[in-house]
Formats: sequence, structure tokens, C-alpha cells
Amino acid sequence: QGLPFMKTFVQFGAGNIGRSFIGRLFAEAGYEVIFIDVDPRLIALLNERRSYPVIVKQNDCPDEIRLIQGVRAIDGRDTRAVIGAVATADTIATSVGQRALQSIFPALAAALLVRKSHGRPPLDVIIAENLRAGAAFFRQNLSEQLPDNFDLAAHLGLVHAGLHLGEVD
Repeated sequence: QGLPFMKTFVQFGAGNIGRSFIGRLFAEAGYEVIFIDVDPRLIALLNERRSYPVIVKQNDCPDEIRLIQGVRAIDGRDTRAVIGAVATADTIATSVGQRALQSIFPALAAALLVRKSHGRPPLDVIIAENLRAGAAFFRQNLSEQLPDNFDLAAHLGLVHAGLHLGEVD
């Protein structure tokens, strides 16, 4: 686990994009990275080792192996732990695929309510998904999970960094 002053980054999805790209960037920037996934074997390995290797391939150069450290994982089915992690995170990202997104919206909405009740700053979400209008998709699905009087725009920043780029809210 990180030092008390370390920033925390939560990554929904510990697959190829989550670990080799987004999680790696935030870990190398000094964040504690918490992966949320549903693969029990992967969760156990990340928690046991607190690190993982990434192979960086470059043209005309030998492969570079980087050990990404300062990571841990939470089982995505542990709703209380997921809400706690998101409620205290500095930034989060998703790279789970459009079908799995529906399963994270209830916990994300609950975490936004906790953040608001504790006076936490707005949460920035990087949407690393291959879908059109990702920010609008998130807003719609989260609005359905939140009370009508919840000002989503005041508590959430959305950046769509998937294949359909160009969206920032």
C-alpha cells in the first residue's frame, strides 16, 4: 500500500488496456493503482505480488521489461470495497468493455454520493472504452442511478479516451 500522501488511481478492468497502458502510466507517475476486476486468479496475483511486468516493444530495439509496482486489486463483486476505493480515489478509469459497464454504474453512483457527503472534490473518470458518445453514455446511466436532485456535472468530470476520441466534459 502507498504512503499517506500518495495519490490513488482506480482502474476498472485489469486486462490489456488497464494494466499495460493506463495503470502503468499512473503507477509510473507515482499513484497507488487499485485495479477492480472479477478474475479471482488475477486479483490474487496482483495482491500477492503488488506488481506486474509490462513488455514494451520498440522497432529495431530489444524489448524492454518494466516492473510496475505500487498496485493492488479489489474483486469487482465486493461492492463495499469498490465503493470505498472510488469514493476516496483521486482519479479513475474504465476499460471493461461496453457490456460490463452496466455492472459498474451502481457502485460508481453510490461512490459519488459518498464523495458528496464527505465533501470530496469532483471525480475525474477516464473512459477508455470503444463506444460512441462515451461521456453522454456515462451521464445517462449514472443519472438513472442517482437521485433527481444530484448535480452530476458538479461532482463528475468525464474524458472519453477510447477509439471514438474527441469528447471531454
